[in-house]
Amino acid sequence: MVRRLVIVVVLVWVASTLSPSFGDAQDAPPVSADADIIPRPNSGHEPTDNGDRGGTLQLVVLGALVVGVGGAASHLLRQSRRARSAST
Repeated sequence: MVRRLVIVVVLVWVASTLSPSFGDAQDAPPVSADADIIPRPNSGHEPTDNGDRGGTLQLVVLGALVVGVGGAASHLLRQSRRARSAST
C-alpha cells in the first residue's frame, strides 16, 4: 500500500515538473469587434487532416472508447453473475 502511494506521488511530481506552467502560455490574439466568440453553425471547414475536429482519427478514438467501456462493463456483469451463481 505504501509502495503504491510512493509511486503515485513520484509520478505526480514528475508530471508536474514536466508540464508547462501557466506563465509560459502565449497571449491570445486580439478579437475584432465584428468577430463572434461562438462560431455560426456550418461556418467552419470540413476536416482535411486525420487529426482535425471530426476527422477519422477522432472518430476512431471515440469508437475505441465506446468499445472499451462497453467491453469492461460486459466483463464485469458476466463476472458478477458467475460469482453469484457459484455462491448459491
